[in-house]
Amino acid sequence: MKKIFEIKDLVFYKEDFLDNIEDYEDIIPIIQELSLDLNYEEIETVGNNDCCNKTNKNYIVEIQGFVDEEDNFITKDEAENLTEEDRTFLSLFVIRVYKCKQCNKWIIDILE
Repeated sequence: MKKIFEIKDLVFYKEDFLDNIEDYEDIIPIIQELSLDLNYEEIETVGNNDCCNKTNKNYIVEIQGFVDEEDNFITKDEAENLTEEDRTFLSLFVIRVYKCKQCNKWIIDILE
């Protein structure tokens, strides 16, 4: 299996991705670059996960940030160091990675 990235003790493999990974080729490098500083939490959803229908328990990783006028990703910490004028051109962009605790399938969700 091909490892895409690792966050703490969670490993994310290409074969376990539930969507077309090529649709996220601009997002994956951001996650890889930040992976050493990321953490995850455990959450429960209202219903069972669609991937296996065996659990509602997931791991979630959230990367809060923004995109600038040229679609460059800027972390929340980086944005705090920008001038007030530069911050007016930023748009909210949050990357969320969910991983099923039962079958290890995972997805990426973008909040804009």
